Amino acid sequence: MFNFYRCFIPKAAHILAPIVQFLEGHTNKKKSRSSVRKSFEQLKWNENAEQAFLAAKNAIAEATLLRHPIPGAQLSLWVDASDVAIGGTLSQLSQGNR
Repeated sequence: MFNFYRCFIPKAAHILAPIVQFLEGHTNKKKSRSSVRKSFEQLKWNENAEQAFLAAKNAIAEATLLRHPIPGAQLSLWVDASDVAIGGTLSQLSQGNR
């Protein structure tokens, strides 16, 4: 999700840098397509990763407000889910349009 909104987020790479450093050298348990050094050590969440995560979360929240809400307009909630991800959007109906 962050990557989708990165063009609306100033200094997006700077915000995510601590998380990228945190994940360096670790791969998931699926078969990797890259030659990155594999590490099967358990990740230990630290304060830098926590602060970067919160900064990224706040940046997405600010970036996704692309228009100001219209008071009194009807709301529409769109959601989607699968076994691996979830997503949703809250829209407003204005003059019959989303």
